[in-house]
Amino acid sequence: MPEFLLDIIMTLSILLGLAGIFVFKRFTKFEKYIGYYFILVAVFEVIASILIKVFDSDNNLLGLHVYTLLEFIILGLFFNHVFKELDTKLPIKLLLAIGSLLILANSLFVQPLTEFPSFSRTGVDSFILVFSMSFFILLILKDYDSKLFRPSIFFVGALLVKSALSSIIYLFSNQIMNMEVQLRDNLWMMRTVINLLAVGVMIYSVYLIYRRNQELKSQEIAIN
Repeated sequence: MPEFLLDIIMTLSILLGLAGIFVFKRFTKFEKYIGYYFILVAVFEVIASILIKVFDSDNNLLGLHVYTLLEFIILGLFFNHVFKELDTKLPIKLLLAIGSLLILANSLFVQPLTEFPSFSRTGVDSFILVFSMSFFILLILKDYDSKLFRPSIFFVGALLVKSALSSIIYLFSNQIMNMEVQLRDNLWMMRTVINLLAVGVMIYSVYLIYRRNQELKSQEIAIN
């Protein structure tokens, strides 16, 4: 991957984390997990960049194992709270407990910390896909306050696109590795660009939260 793309990803990830911290007090109960996710992305992207630029190492497999588990827990709690807000009960906490144990078991016994956790990544991306689509289906079927859920719509949409692309890559990983080098590099470049766009959409979701709260403040001042 070109170095300038690494710099862009790191910069946007840091901005994402800072944006999450800046507007954290403005998050609703379920949106706070969006903030936690943003901070998680920023921290691990900075660690990966330091390993590459300072220590000249592209091996961050240990970090990826940890990131996969934390991402699963944070996004699972996000969906658990957002579905409660949508008056829908799903056994997400049970899935979180089982999924976390499976991720740990995979990291310890199946694909150790020195290997890429493809099984765990596929499971987490599949989890995100299922619950992201469920979120949009519920919004379509039920009439909810669009202003309340608008930031989450953009956030979940970005998650959906990222996870769908990652799932396809993991599913056809063997075929991809056998591609011509130029074609394979173009595929990785496309994935990187889509991930960059997804991060941009997530930053926009933070802006929507900030703007929503500014509008609420203006309305309160007008009433008083």
